Amino acid sequence: MHILATAATGMELEAIKKPLQGVGGVTFAVTGIGVMPTLYALAPLLAKRRYDLALNVGLAGAYAPLPALGQVALVEHDALDCFGVEDAAGAISPFASGKMTCPHALDFPALAAYRRVSGLTVGLLTERPERVAARRALYGADVETMEGAAFFYACLRSGVRFLQLRGISNMVGVRDKAQWKTQEALQALGEATARLITNG
Repeated sequence: MHILATAATGMELEAIKKPLQGVGGVTFAVTGIGVMPTLYALAPLLAKRRYDLALNVGLAGAYAPLPALGQVALVEHDALDCFGVEDAAGAISPFASGKMTCPHALDFPALAAYRRVSGLTVGLLTERPERVAARRALYGADVETMEGAAFFYACLRSGVRFLQLRGISNMVGVRDKAQWKTQEALQALGEATARLITNG
């Protein structure tokens, strides 16, 4: 099996490297933080080789009340914030449904125990409660990242099987890292990847 394993940062990618040791044909790539760096990094990788699975991992914030901190979520849908049309009153209507769907979320029985969630990809992290509430209401998202929609888009256009796994480190809007569960989320991410690779 040829796997492309990607993450925005080296810290996040390190969380899954041990479970993937010994698995043949794994390409590891740090894409950078945000939509544009992610697309820039993925385009040549997906054009150069045909992968059996593209995997995107990393940390994510959760919109209350679920999923819980320290858990892993499987992102089944993703949307790009502020991509659409804004009316005079300030309401944003996403183009089409506004969401992309991972058609492979149910292909891996080993991941059945993990919560399937809807993601929102943002370019601006915020502590403003009103912005957080507006995003949650508009998109119905469970988790927030800065790269997920870019990963979905690139994989869907390339026709490669893909999965996005996220360790939940914090609540959206909480920037005080003393309240985060970063290490727990990274450890859980490694365990989820090991389960995926070992059991399929």
